[in-house]
Amino acid sequence: MIGIDLHTSLGLQLAVNVHELAAHFAPGNAPIVFSGSLLVHTAAPWRVARARSAVLMSGGIVAHHVLWAWPRVALTPTSLRTSK
Repeated sequence: MIGIDLHTSLGLQLAVNVHELAAHFAPGNAPIVFSGSLLVHTAAPWRVARARSAVLMSGGIVAHHVLWAWPRVALTPTSLRTSK
């Protein structure tokens, strides 16, 4: 398991923009891709889904945990982590 986030933090192995996973992982190399409450913090969730598909091996599993209350979640400038 590899913990990633946009910013470095204790316990993370890699600081990377999730829109650009293919630049850091070999295509078709990940048997499982999981995220917890990530998609609400991205500018383009469909780009994240495409990036995950690129690194997922054939027959692999993708699991996304998404906040059920969104869009009621209060969005502040620091709660949205977006790419360029």
